[in-house]
Amino acid sequence: MQASFGPTPQTIVDVQTLGYEGWIQDQFGKPLGQDLLARYQDHLAAGGVNKRLGHMVQFWEHALYGDDQLRWRSVLALSQIFVVSYQDPELVPLSQAGTVFLTYLRDEALGNYCDLVRKVTYSPVMGMYLTYHGNRKTDPVKGFVPDENYAREILQLFTIGTEELNLDGTSKGVETYDSSDISELAKVFTGLNSEGVLFARGARDPESNKPMIGFDYQHEPGTKTFLGTTLNNGTDTIADVNEALDHILAHPNVAPFVAKQMIQKFVTSNPSPAYVQRVAQAFNAGQYQFSDGSTAGTGRRCDMKATLAAVLLDQEARSPTFYQRDDYGKVRSTLLRQAQFLRLFTVPRQISTTGILPDIGALGFDNSKNNMPFMFGPSVFNFYRSTYVPAGTEIARRGMVAPEMQIFTADNILNITDWTQGKFVGNFTGGNSVLIKDNDYLAQLARTPDQLVDELDTLMTYGTLAPEVRQHMIDMLSEIESSRSPSQVSDNGLSQRLSIAASMFMTTPEYIVQR
Repeated sequence: MQASFGPTPQTIVDVQTLGYEGWIQDQFGKPLGQDLLARYQDHLAAGGVNKRLGHMVQFWEHALYGDDQLRWRSVLALSQIFVVSYQDPELVPLSQAGTVFLTYLRDEALGNYCDLVRKVTYSPVMGMYLTYHGNRKTDPVKGFVPDENYAREILQLFTIGTEELNLDGTSKGVETYDSSDISELAKVFTGLNSEGVLFARGARDPESNKPMIGFDYQHEPGTKTFLGTTLNNGTDTIADVNEALDHILAHPNVAPFVAKQMIQKFVTSNPSPAYVQRVAQAFNAGQYQFSDGSTAGTGRRCDMKATLAAVLLDQEARSPTFYQRDDYGKVRSTLLRQAQFLRLFTVPRQISTTGILPDIGALGFDNSKNNMPFMFGPSVFNFYRSTYVPAGTEIARRGMVAPEMQIFTADNILNITDWTQGKFVGNFTGGNSVLIKDNDYLAQLARTPDQLVDELDTLMTYGTLAPEVRQHMIDMLSEIESSRSPSQVSDNGLSQRLSIAASMFMTTPEYIVQR
Protein backbone atom coordinates (compact mmCIF):
# COMPACT_ATOMS: atom_id res chain seq x y z
CA MET A 1 0.00 0.00 0.00
CA GLN A 2 2.89 2.36 0.77
CA ALA A 3 5.15 1.50 -2.16
CA SER A 4 2.79 0.86 -5.09
CA PHE A 5 -0.37 2.22 -6.65
CA GLY A 6 -2.31 -0.40 -4.75
CA PRO A 7 -1.90 -4.10 -4.03
CA THR A 8 -3.30 -6.88 -6.16
CA PRO A 9 -3.56 -10.53 -5.10
CA GLN A 10 -0.37 -11.32 -7.02
CA THR A 11 1.68 -8.46 -5.57
CA ILE A 12 0.66 -9.49 -2.06
CA VAL A 13 1.97 -12.98 -2.81
CA ASP A 14 5.17 -11.43 -4.17
CA VAL A 15 5.80 -9.54 -0.93
CA GLN A 16 4.98 -12.60 1.16
CA THR A 17 7.38 -14.69 -0.92
CA LEU A 18 10.27 -12.23 -1.17
CA GLY A 19 9.87 -10.40 2.13
CA TYR A 20 10.00 -6.62 2.45
CA GLU A 21 13.70 -6.31 1.68
CA GLY A 22 13.57 -8.85 -1.13
CA TRP A 23 10.60 -7.14 -2.75
CA ILE A 24 12.32 -3.75 -2.64
CA GLN A 25 15.53 -5.22 -4.06
CA ASP A 26 13.49 -6.84 -6.83
CA GLN A 27 11.85 -3.49 -7.60
CA PHE A 28 15.25 -1.81 -7.75
CA GLY A 29 16.29 -4.33 -10.39
CA LYS A 30 13.39 -3.67 -12.76
CA PRO A 31 14.48 -2.24 -16.16
CA LEU A 32 13.62 1.34 -17.10
CA GLY A 33 11.44 0.27 -20.00
CA GLN A 34 10.73 1.95 -23.30
CA ASP A 35 11.93 5.36 -24.48
CA LEU A 36 9.01 7.61 -23.53
CA LEU A 37 9.75 10.33 -26.11
CA ALA A 38 10.16 7.80 -28.92
CA ARG A 39 6.87 6.23 -27.85
CA TYR A 40 5.11 9.60 -28.03
CA GLN A 41 6.66 10.38 -31.41
CA ASP A 42 5.43 7.00 -32.66
CA HIS A 43 1.97 8.02 -31.46
CA LEU A 44 2.25 11.17 -33.58
CA ALA A 45 3.56 9.26 -36.60
CA ALA A 46 0.58 6.90 -36.34
CA GLY A 47 -1.79 9.85 -36.66
CA GLY A 48 -2.32 10.53 -32.98
CA VAL A 49 -3.25 14.00 -31.82
CA ASN A 50 -0.40 16.18 -30.54
CA LYS A 51 -1.93 16.77 -27.14
CA ARG A 52 -0.76 18.06 -23.80
CA LEU A 53 -1.90 14.92 -22.02
CA GLY A 54 0.58 12.62 -23.78
CA HIS A 55 2.84 12.49 -20.74
CA MET A 56 -0.18 11.90 -18.50
CA VAL A 57 -1.30 8.85 -20.49
CA GLN A 58 2.17 7.32 -20.44
CA PHE A 59 2.48 7.93 -16.71
CA TRP A 60 -0.80 6.17 -15.96
CA GLU A 61 -0.15 3.27 -18.31
CA HIS A 62 3.02 2.47 -16.38
CA ALA A 63 1.52 3.24 -12.97
CA LEU A 64 -1.50 1.00 -13.51
CA TYR A 65 -0.05 -1.85 -15.54
CA GLY A 66 3.71 -1.82 -15.01
CA ASP A 67 5.45 -4.16 -12.59
CA ASP A 68 8.01 -1.50 -11.57
CA GLN A 69 5.54 0.01 -9.13
CA LEU A 70 8.06 1.57 -6.73
CA ARG A 71 9.76 3.50 -9.53
CA TRP A 72 6.49 5.03 -10.70
CA ARG A 73 5.32 5.84 -7.17
CA SER A 74 8.62 7.68 -6.83
CA VAL A 75 7.87 9.48 -10.11
CA LEU A 76 4.58 10.67 -8.61
CA ALA A 77 6.33 11.86 -5.44
CA LEU A 78 9.00 13.75 -7.39
CA SER A 79 6.40 15.34 -9.67
CA GLN A 80 4.84 16.84 -6.55
CA ILE A 81 8.16 18.50 -5.68
CA PHE A 82 9.43 19.47 -9.14
CA VAL A 83 6.14 20.96 -10.25
CA VAL A 84 5.43 21.91 -13.85
CA SER A 85 1.77 22.34 -14.71
CA TYR A 86 0.09 22.01 -18.06
CA GLN A 87 -2.59 24.34 -16.78
CA ASP A 88 -0.13 26.99 -17.93
CA PRO A 89 -1.10 27.83 -21.55
CA GLU A 90 2.56 28.53 -22.34
CA LEU A 91 3.29 24.83 -21.90
CA VAL A 92 0.46 23.51 -24.06
CA PRO A 93 2.51 23.53 -27.31
CA LEU A 94 5.33 21.65 -25.55
CA SER A 95 3.71 18.22 -25.57
CA GLN A 96 6.86 16.38 -26.57
CA ALA A 97 8.91 18.34 -24.05
CA GLY A 98 6.46 17.28 -21.33
CA THR A 99 7.31 13.68 -22.16
CA VAL A 100 11.02 14.53 -21.88
CA PHE A 101 10.34 16.01 -18.44
CA LEU A 102 8.52 12.81 -17.46
CA THR A 103 11.59 10.89 -18.66
CA TYR A 104 13.78 12.90 -16.29
CA LEU A 105 11.49 11.98 -13.39
CA ARG A 106 11.35 8.32 -14.46
CA ASP A 107 15.11 7.99 -14.95
CA GLU A 108 15.99 9.53 -11.58
CA ALA A 109 13.09 8.12 -9.55
CA LEU A 110 15.47 5.33 -8.52
CA GLY A 111 18.53 7.29 -9.58
CA ASN A 112 19.97 10.42 -8.00
CA TYR A 113 17.99 13.35 -6.62
CA CYS A 114 20.79 15.86 -7.18
CA ASP A 115 21.16 14.75 -10.80
CA LEU A 116 17.43 15.37 -11.21
CA VAL A 117 17.83 18.93 -9.90
CA ARG A 118 20.48 19.51 -12.57
CA LYS A 119 18.34 18.04 -15.35
CA VAL A 120 15.28 20.00 -14.28
CA THR A 121 17.26 23.26 -14.18
CA TYR A 122 18.10 22.93 -17.88
CA SER A 123 14.61 21.73 -18.87
CA PRO A 124 12.78 24.08 -21.28
CA VAL A 125 9.49 23.01 -19.69
CA MET A 126 10.65 24.14 -16.25
CA GLY A 127 12.23 27.21 -17.87
CA MET A 128 8.89 28.17 -19.39
CA TYR A 129 6.85 27.35 -16.30
CA LEU A 130 9.08 29.34 -13.93
CA THR A 131 9.76 32.03 -16.57
CA TYR A 132 13.55 31.87 -16.80
CA HIS A 133 13.62 30.47 -20.35
CA GLY A 134 15.02 33.49 -22.17
CA ASN A 135 15.93 35.20 -18.88
CA ARG A 136 18.01 38.30 -19.77
CA LYS A 137 20.77 40.23 -18.12
CA THR A 138 20.08 43.62 -16.56
CA ASP A 139 19.32 46.40 -19.07
CA PRO A 140 18.66 49.75 -17.34
CA VAL A 141 17.63 51.38 -20.63
CA LYS A 142 14.95 48.81 -21.50
CA GLY A 143 14.07 48.13 -17.88
CA PHE A 144 15.10 44.46 -17.88
CA VAL A 145 16.07 42.85 -14.59
CA PRO A 146 16.73 39.12 -14.14
CA ASP A 147 13.62 37.06 -13.45
CA GLU A 148 13.73 35.71 -9.88
CA ASN A 149 11.19 32.87 -10.12
CA TYR A 150 13.56 29.95 -10.49
CA ALA A 151 16.10 31.35 -8.05
CA ARG A 152 13.37 31.41 -5.41
CA GLU A 153 11.76 28.06 -6.17
CA ILE A 154 14.93 26.00 -6.52
CA LEU A 155 15.74 27.02 -2.95
CA GLN A 156 12.27 27.03 -1.43
CA LEU A 157 10.77 23.95 -3.10
CA PHE A 158 13.49 21.76 -4.58
CA THR A 159 16.48 21.79 -2.24
CA ILE A 160 16.81 23.63 1.09
CA GLY A 161 13.51 25.18 2.14
CA THR A 162 13.10 28.44 3.99
CA GLU A 163 14.63 27.55 7.39
CA GLU A 164 17.97 26.09 8.42
CA LEU A 165 17.41 22.47 9.47
CA ASN A 166 19.06 20.01 11.78
CA LEU A 167 19.73 16.61 10.24
CA ASP A 168 16.50 15.36 11.85
CA GLY A 169 14.45 17.97 10.00
CA THR A 170 13.76 20.20 13.00
CA SER A 171 14.22 23.93 12.48
CA LYS A 172 17.17 25.90 13.82
CA GLY A 173 15.01 29.02 13.77
CA VAL A 174 17.15 30.78 11.16
CA GLU A 175 16.17 31.64 7.60
CA THR A 176 18.16 29.90 4.88
CA TYR A 177 18.19 32.86 2.49
CA ASP A 178 17.05 36.45 2.11
CA SER A 179 15.99 38.72 -0.76
CA SER A 180 19.60 39.55 -1.56
CA ASP A 181 20.40 35.85 -2.06
CA ILE A 182 17.47 35.56 -4.45
CA SER A 183 18.45 38.66 -6.45
CA GLU A 184 22.04 37.47 -6.80
CA LEU A 185 21.09 33.89 -7.65
CA ALA A 186 18.64 35.19 -10.28
CA LYS A 187 21.62 36.61 -12.16
CA VAL A 188 23.01 33.08 -12.45
CA PHE A 189 19.94 31.90 -14.36
CA THR A 190 20.25 34.46 -17.15
CA GLY A 191 21.27 33.48 -20.66
CA LEU A 192 19.49 30.10 -20.74
CA ASN A 193 17.41 29.34 -23.82
CA SER A 194 16.52 26.54 -26.20
CA GLU A 195 18.99 25.67 -28.90
CA GLY A 196 18.20 26.67 -32.48
CA VAL A 197 15.66 29.41 -31.73
CA LEU A 198 15.86 33.16 -31.31
CA PHE A 199 16.66 34.19 -27.77
CA ALA A 200 13.16 34.67 -26.38
CA ARG A 201 10.74 33.68 -23.65
CA GLY A 202 8.92 31.27 -25.92
CA ALA A 203 9.88 27.73 -26.81
CA ARG A 204 8.52 25.12 -29.20
CA ASP A 205 8.76 21.46 -30.08
CA PRO A 206 11.09 19.87 -31.13
CA GLU A 207 13.82 22.29 -29.97
CA SER A 208 12.39 22.14 -26.46
CA ASN A 209 13.05 18.39 -26.35
CA LYS A 210 16.68 19.19 -25.64
CA PRO A 211 18.20 20.85 -22.54
CA MET A 212 18.57 24.61 -22.65
CA ILE A 213 22.00 25.97 -23.55
CA GLY A 214 23.86 29.11 -22.54
CA PHE A 215 23.73 32.31 -24.59
CA ASP A 216 26.59 34.19 -22.96
CA TYR A 217 25.74 37.54 -24.54
CA GLN A 218 22.55 37.57 -22.45
CA HIS A 219 24.18 36.32 -19.25
CA GLU A 220 24.63 38.76 -16.37
CA PRO A 221 28.32 39.75 -16.17
CA GLY A 222 30.34 40.11 -12.99
CA THR A 223 30.33 38.22 -9.73
CA LYS A 224 27.26 36.72 -8.02
CA THR A 225 27.20 36.38 -4.24
CA PHE A 226 24.60 34.19 -2.52
CA LEU A 227 24.34 31.66 0.33
CA GLY A 228 27.84 32.49 1.54
CA THR A 229 29.66 31.99 -1.77
CA THR A 230 30.73 34.17 -4.69
CA LEU A 231 30.87 33.05 -8.31
CA ASN A 232 33.43 34.68 -10.55
CA ASN A 233 32.81 33.21 -14.00
CA GLY A 234 31.96 36.46 -15.78
CA THR A 235 29.55 35.84 -18.66
CA ASP A 236 30.05 32.06 -18.83
CA THR A 237 26.44 30.94 -18.42
CA ILE A 238 26.98 27.20 -18.02
CA ALA A 239 29.94 27.60 -15.64
CA ASP A 240 27.86 29.89 -13.41
CA VAL A 241 24.82 27.61 -13.42
CA ASN A 242 26.77 24.43 -12.70
CA GLU A 243 28.84 26.01 -9.94
CA ALA A 244 25.70 27.47 -8.36
CA LEU A 245 23.98 24.07 -8.43
CA ASP A 246 27.01 22.40 -6.86
CA HIS A 247 26.95 24.94 -4.03
CA ILE A 248 23.18 24.70 -3.42
CA LEU A 249 23.16 20.89 -3.50
CA ALA A 250 26.04 20.71 -1.02
CA HIS A 251 23.91 22.56 1.57
CA PRO A 252 23.28 20.41 4.69
CA ASN A 253 19.53 21.14 4.45
CA VAL A 254 19.09 19.08 1.30
CA ALA A 255 19.15 15.67 3.04
CA PRO A 256 16.56 16.36 5.77
CA PHE A 257 14.46 18.47 3.39
CA VAL A 258 14.16 15.61 0.87
CA ALA A 259 14.00 12.86 3.51
CA LYS A 260 10.95 14.30 5.24
CA GLN A 261 9.04 14.83 2.00
CA MET A 262 9.72 11.29 0.82
CA ILE A 263 8.48 9.90 4.14
CA GLN A 264 5.35 12.05 3.91
CA LYS A 265 4.57 10.92 0.38
CA PHE A 266 5.07 7.20 1.05
CA VAL A 267 4.44 6.44 4.72
CA THR A 268 3.26 9.03 7.25
CA SER A 269 2.60 12.78 7.36
CA ASN A 270 4.19 13.39 10.77
CA PRO A 271 7.38 11.32 11.02
CA SER A 272 9.48 11.55 14.15
CA PRO A 273 12.73 13.55 13.96
CA ALA A 274 14.63 10.28 14.50
CA TYR A 275 12.96 8.75 11.41
CA VAL A 276 13.82 11.81 9.31
CA GLN A 277 17.42 11.68 10.53
CA ARG A 278 17.84 8.00 9.64
CA VAL A 279 16.57 8.62 6.10
CA ALA A 280 18.69 11.77 5.77
CA GLN A 281 21.77 9.78 6.77
CA ALA A 282 21.05 7.24 4.01
CA PHE A 283 20.57 10.11 1.55
CA ASN A 284 23.93 11.62 2.50
CA ALA A 285 25.73 8.28 2.46
CA GLY A 286 24.13 7.27 -0.81
CA GLN A 287 23.81 3.76 0.55
CA TYR A 288 21.50 1.62 2.67
CA GLN A 289 22.50 -1.73 4.17
CA PHE A 290 20.00 -4.59 4.19
CA SER A 291 19.88 -7.17 6.97
CA ASP A 292 21.85 -9.69 4.88
CA GLY A 293 24.74 -7.25 4.50
CA SER A 294 23.99 -6.31 0.89
CA THR A 295 23.43 -2.67 0.05
CA ALA A 296 21.21 -0.40 -2.00
CA GLY A 297 22.66 2.70 -3.60
CA THR A 298 25.81 3.70 -5.42
CA GLY A 299 27.51 5.40 -2.48
CA ARG A 300 26.98 8.78 -4.12
CA ARG A 301 25.12 11.35 -2.04
CA CYS A 302 21.47 11.89 -3.05
CA ASP A 303 20.96 8.25 -4.12
CA MET A 304 17.24 7.55 -4.40
CA LYS A 305 17.45 3.76 -3.93
CA ALA A 306 19.25 4.25 -0.63
CA THR A 307 16.74 6.94 0.37
CA LEU A 308 13.63 4.91 -0.50
CA ALA A 309 14.97 1.76 1.15
CA ALA A 310 15.52 3.80 4.31
CA VAL A 311 12.01 5.26 4.05
CA LEU A 312 10.20 1.95 3.51
CA LEU A 313 12.24 -0.34 5.77
CA ASP A 314 12.51 1.93 8.78
CA GLN A 315 10.93 0.68 12.01
CA GLU A 316 8.40 3.52 11.79
CA ALA A 317 7.28 2.17 8.41
CA ARG A 318 7.23 -1.51 9.36
CA SER A 319 6.53 -1.91 13.08
CA PRO A 320 2.89 -2.54 14.15
CA THR A 321 3.66 -0.49 17.27
CA PHE A 322 3.52 2.66 15.17
CA TYR A 323 0.42 1.65 13.19
CA GLN A 324 -1.62 1.77 16.38
CA ARG A 325 -0.75 5.37 17.25
CA ASP A 326 -3.39 7.97 16.48
CA ASP A 327 -0.79 10.41 15.14
CA TYR A 328 0.50 7.90 12.59
CA GLY A 329 -0.33 7.54 8.89
CA LYS A 330 -1.45 9.78 6.07
CA VAL A 331 -4.62 10.66 4.26
CA ARG A 332 -4.79 8.80 0.97
CA SER A 333 -5.17 11.27 -1.91
CA THR A 334 -8.11 10.90 -4.28
CA LEU A 335 -5.60 10.26 -7.07
CA LEU A 336 -4.20 7.22 -5.25
CA ARG A 337 -7.70 6.05 -4.38
CA GLN A 338 -8.72 6.19 -8.02
CA ALA A 339 -5.53 4.43 -9.10
CA GLN A 340 -5.98 1.56 -6.66
CA PHE A 341 -9.60 1.11 -7.65
CA LEU A 342 -8.57 0.75 -11.30
CA ARG A 343 -5.76 -1.70 -10.46
CA LEU A 344 -8.21 -3.86 -8.52
CA PHE A 345 -11.35 -3.76 -10.62
CA THR A 346 -10.40 -3.13 -14.24
CA VAL A 347 -9.23 -5.39 -17.00
CA PRO A 348 -5.43 -5.73 -16.87
CA ARG A 349 -3.88 -4.53 -20.10
CA GLN A 350 -0.45 -4.36 -21.64
CA ILE A 351 1.42 -1.07 -21.76
CA SER A 352 1.13 0.11 -25.36
CA THR A 353 4.40 0.09 -27.30
CA THR A 354 3.34 1.21 -30.79
CA GLY A 355 0.60 3.14 -32.49
CA ILE A 356 -1.76 5.73 -31.08
CA LEU A 357 -1.69 6.11 -27.30
CA PRO A 358 -4.95 5.34 -25.50
CA ASP A 359 -7.04 8.17 -24.16
CA ILE A 360 -7.20 8.86 -20.43
CA GLY A 361 -10.83 7.78 -20.50
CA ALA A 362 -9.90 4.44 -22.05
CA LEU A 363 -7.71 3.77 -19.01
CA GLY A 364 -10.74 4.40 -16.80
CA PHE A 365 -9.65 7.77 -15.45
CA ASP A 366 -11.79 10.81 -14.89
CA ASN A 367 -9.47 13.67 -13.95
CA SER A 368 -12.39 15.81 -12.80
CA LYS A 369 -13.09 13.26 -10.07
CA ASN A 370 -9.62 12.70 -8.63
CA ASN A 371 -9.07 16.46 -8.29
CA MET A 372 -5.31 16.24 -8.91
CA PRO A 373 -4.52 15.23 -12.51
CA PHE A 374 -0.87 14.39 -13.08
CA MET A 375 1.39 17.39 -13.91
CA PHE A 376 -1.63 19.67 -13.88
CA GLY A 377 -1.36 21.44 -10.52
CA PRO A 378 -2.84 24.88 -9.79
CA SER A 379 0.45 26.41 -8.58
CA VAL A 380 4.14 25.78 -7.90
CA PHE A 381 3.01 24.15 -4.64
CA ASN A 382 1.08 21.55 -6.65
CA PHE A 383 -2.31 20.49 -5.27
CA TYR A 384 -1.40 20.66 -1.60
CA ARG A 385 1.51 21.76 0.56
CA SER A 386 3.54 19.33 2.63
CA THR A 387 3.09 21.74 5.55
CA TYR A 388 -0.71 22.12 5.32
CA VAL A 389 -2.57 22.23 8.64
CA PRO A 390 -6.38 21.94 8.54
CA ALA A 391 -7.61 24.82 10.69
CA GLY A 392 -9.79 24.23 13.73
CA THR A 393 -8.99 20.52 14.02
CA GLU A 394 -7.38 18.21 16.55
CA ILE A 395 -4.54 17.92 14.04
CA ALA A 396 -3.91 21.66 14.35
CA ARG A 397 -4.18 21.58 18.13
CA ARG A 398 -1.45 18.95 18.29
CA GLY A 399 0.84 20.89 15.95
CA MET A 400 0.63 18.26 13.22
CA VAL A 401 0.18 18.47 9.45
CA ALA A 402 -2.17 16.67 7.05
CA PRO A 403 -1.10 17.68 3.53
CA GLU A 404 -3.72 15.81 1.49
CA MET A 405 -6.54 17.32 3.53
CA GLN A 406 -5.98 20.59 1.65
CA ILE A 407 -8.02 19.03 -1.20
CA PHE A 408 -10.13 16.71 0.94
CA THR A 409 -13.46 18.48 0.44
CA ALA A 410 -17.07 17.33 0.65
CA ASP A 411 -17.32 17.58 -3.14
CA ASN A 412 -14.25 15.40 -3.48
CA ILE A 413 -15.71 12.71 -1.25
CA LEU A 414 -18.99 12.69 -3.18
CA ASN A 415 -17.26 12.80 -6.57
CA ILE A 416 -15.05 9.79 -5.94
CA THR A 417 -18.01 7.83 -4.52
CA ASP A 418 -20.21 8.63 -7.53
CA TRP A 419 -17.33 7.78 -9.87
CA THR A 420 -16.82 4.42 -8.14
CA GLN A 421 -20.45 3.42 -8.52
CA GLY A 422 -20.63 4.68 -12.09
CA LYS A 423 -17.74 2.47 -13.14
CA PHE A 424 -19.89 -0.61 -12.60
CA VAL A 425 -22.71 0.61 -14.86
CA GLY A 426 -22.83 -1.63 -17.93
CA ASN A 427 -20.25 -3.97 -16.45
CA PHE A 428 -22.35 -7.06 -17.05
CA THR A 429 -24.66 -5.69 -19.71
CA GLY A 430 -22.26 -4.88 -22.54
CA GLY A 431 -21.88 -1.18 -21.76
CA ASN A 432 -18.75 0.95 -22.01
CA SER A 433 -17.42 0.15 -18.58
CA VAL A 434 -13.74 -0.79 -18.40
CA LEU A 435 -14.45 -3.28 -15.63
CA ILE A 436 -14.05 -7.00 -15.99
CA LYS A 437 -16.96 -9.33 -16.62
CA ASP A 438 -18.68 -11.83 -14.39
CA ASN A 439 -15.91 -14.43 -14.67
CA ASP A 440 -13.76 -12.20 -12.47
CA TYR A 441 -12.93 -13.72 -9.12
CA LEU A 442 -14.28 -10.68 -7.24
CA ALA A 443 -17.61 -11.00 -9.00
CA GLN A 444 -17.72 -14.67 -8.04
CA LEU A 445 -16.90 -13.80 -4.46
CA ALA A 446 -19.87 -11.42 -4.53
CA ARG A 447 -22.09 -14.49 -4.54
CA THR A 448 -21.14 -14.86 -0.86
CA PRO A 449 -20.92 -11.36 0.65
CA ASP A 450 -18.83 -12.37 3.65
CA GLN A 451 -16.10 -13.71 1.35
CA LEU A 452 -16.20 -10.55 -0.79
CA VAL A 453 -15.92 -8.28 2.24
CA ASP A 454 -13.03 -10.29 3.66
CA GLU A 455 -11.16 -10.20 0.34
CA LEU A 456 -11.64 -6.44 -0.03
CA ASP A 457 -10.59 -5.98 3.58
CA THR A 458 -7.30 -7.65 2.66
CA LEU A 459 -6.84 -5.73 -0.60
CA MET A 460 -8.06 -2.27 0.43
CA THR A 461 -7.85 -1.97 4.22
CA TYR A 462 -5.15 -4.61 4.90
CA GLY A 463 -7.24 -6.42 7.50
CA THR A 464 -8.09 -3.39 9.65
CA LEU A 465 -11.84 -3.22 9.11
CA ALA A 466 -13.70 -3.00 12.41
CA PRO A 467 -15.89 -6.08 13.12
CA GLU A 468 -19.08 -4.05 13.35
CA VAL A 469 -18.35 -2.31 10.02
CA ARG A 470 -17.61 -5.68 8.41
CA GLN A 471 -20.94 -7.07 9.58
CA HIS A 472 -22.81 -3.98 8.44
CA MET A 473 -21.34 -4.36 4.94
CA ILE A 474 -22.20 -8.04 4.79
CA ASP A 475 -25.78 -7.32 5.85
CA MET A 476 -26.21 -4.59 3.22
CA LEU A 477 -24.80 -6.72 0.41
CA SER A 478 -26.92 -9.70 1.43
CA GLU A 479 -30.07 -7.63 0.94
CA ILE A 480 -29.41 -7.55 -2.83
CA GLU A 481 -31.34 -10.47 -4.37
CA SER A 482 -31.63 -11.93 -0.89
CA SER A 483 -34.19 -14.49 -2.00
CA ARG A 484 -31.73 -16.18 -4.37
CA SER A 485 -29.14 -18.78 -3.51
CA PRO A 486 -25.50 -17.77 -4.16
CA SER A 487 -25.31 -19.70 -7.42
CA GLN A 488 -28.51 -18.05 -8.69
CA VAL A 489 -27.59 -14.39 -8.10
CA SER A 490 -27.92 -12.60 -11.44
CA ASP A 491 -25.17 -10.71 -13.24
CA ASN A 492 -26.94 -7.47 -12.38
CA GLY A 493 -27.04 -8.49 -8.73
CA LEU A 494 -23.33 -9.26 -8.74
CA SER A 495 -22.64 -5.88 -10.33
CA GLN A 496 -24.69 -4.11 -7.68
CA ARG A 497 -22.96 -5.97 -4.86
CA LEU A 498 -19.51 -5.08 -6.24
CA SER A 499 -20.49 -1.47 -6.81
CA ILE A 500 -21.82 -0.99 -3.29
CA ALA A 501 -18.96 -2.90 -1.69
CA ALA A 502 -16.33 -0.86 -3.55
CA SER A 503 -18.07 2.41 -2.63
CA MET A 504 -18.36 1.46 1.02
CA PHE A 505 -14.71 0.48 1.26
CA MET A 506 -13.48 3.61 -0.48
CA THR A 507 -15.31 5.80 2.02
CA THR A 508 -14.33 4.02 5.23
CA PRO A 509 -11.85 5.78 7.55
CA GLU A 510 -9.73 2.61 7.50
CA TYR A 511 -9.25 3.11 3.75
CA ILE A 512 -9.11 6.90 3.50
CA VAL A 513 -6.36 7.04 6.13
CA GLN A 514 -3.34 4.89 5.25
CA ARG A 515 -1.96 3.44 8.52
